[in-house]
Amino acid sequence: SFTGTLPHPGFDPGASLRLTTAGTTTLDLLGWGIEPLAGVPATMTVQSGQAMAVSWTAPTVSPPASDPVRVEITLNVNGHGLVGSHVDCVAPDTGSFTIPEPLVTALLADGLSGFPTATVRRTTTDSADVAAGCVELDVRSQVTIDLTIPGLTSCSGNDDCTPPQTCQADLTCG
Repeated sequence: SFTGTLPHPGFDPGASLRLTTAGTTTLDLLGWGIEPLAGVPATMTVQSGQAMAVSWTAPTVSPPASDPVRVEITLNVNGHGLVGSHVDCVAPDTGSFTIPEPLVTALLADGLSGFPTATVRRTTTDSADVAAGCVELDVRSQVTIDLTIPGLTSCSGNDDCTPPQTCQADLTCG
């Protein structure tokens, strides 16, 4: 219902962030102002039999030891298919991480669909359990990478495919 404007980002890198509530359920969650994620490639190629090296610009401001920042990488090559497999990795925020070849190969073997992506998130999270469940303060910056997979052509319609192929329900030409 907020109709005003908010600054973006809503915090400075290195800023201490705090979420507190009062009333029946009180919370006191802490966060840390992360730097926007930069230096992530817009596209990458991923293929069976090869590890996938992901890089980004390492932060210039170090977080306090009590609030570690991490990078989460999600590799999803079948978002439009029926197989819900994906690879999630958590890495220190050093500027690079390599998804091991066996994970990449197994994921690709489990099935592909159109428009595969990898998501890279710089994040810091604090949480508290309350009667209704868990409440999180998640401060993040996120970038999505479009993936190219040899032999896979993504499509939105038949015009994206080379005849006699047509666009299939999983958004691949076949």
